[in-house]
Amino acid sequence: MLGEDYNEMLNEIKRFNYEKIYKNKKFDRYKKYVSTVIRAIYDILIDTYLGADTIKNLLNMRKLFPMLIPDFLDHLDKYLSPELLGNVLGKYKRYDNEKIYGCLETKQIYAQAIIDFISGMTDRYAIEAYNELLRY
Repeated sequence: MLGEDYNEMLNEIKRFNYEKIYKNKKFDRYKKYVSTVIRAIYDILIDTYLGADTIKNLLNMRKLFPMLIPDFLDHLDKYLSPELLGNVLGKYKRYDNEKIYGCLETKQIYAQAIIDFISGMTDRYAIEAYNELLRY
């Protein structure tokens, strides 16, 4: 347990953060921007779900989004059943871990894969991916 001095110091840091960061009007605008970025990435990826043809659909979209889609495929490759992938993702390594997304049997499983992918993004990467979505 923290000593009283350290506890007070921690509380002071928390007060400062809330006063100067979390309650700052600029932070409110940033939260709205980040929400827009995350929602746009999620929407693009969820719209690619086509059941058994999802991987094929993603592969066809690589030229449209040359950063986001290959990175998402890399993420999926780690956690999908090899039966789903076959030789379709020949350049991607096989991982010896639990295949938590199975064969993407449901849109709900696919949505979780997207959420997991987005949660691993840095702010900078998410903004770059969002900007890629806006390019023609």
